[in-house]
Amino acid sequence: DGAPTPEPLVGELPPDLEARLRADVEARAGLPATALRLIRAEAVTWSDGALGCPQPGLFYTQALEEGYWVVWQAEDGREFDYRATQRGTFFLCAKAAHRIEVAPPATVTPASP
Repeated sequence: DGAPTPEPLVGELPPDLEARLRADVEARAGLPATALRLIRAEAVTWSDGALGCPQPGLFYTQALEEGYWVVWQAEDGREFDYRATQRGTFFLCAKAAHRIEVAPPATVTPASP
């Protein structure tokens, strides 16, 4: 097809959360870990408790929520878009096409060496 494959955006993810997400995506995809690729693991400040993936009929806290955006890609092309809180709760974002609402950083602090 000639389209370039986007580079993965994989940052820090707590190992226990990564292990639980990996187990969940393996079960949902029905595939072994070797058939799954982590293509996004990003610490995010979400604009509210919906974590960028509001579901119809549910109400969410209207406060900033620290968490993670994690996406796994199966070798058959399916993507599994997870949202997680810093406390470790997570869910699969089922919306195929959605607008991501990420709060702008309040301050930018230089990374420590």
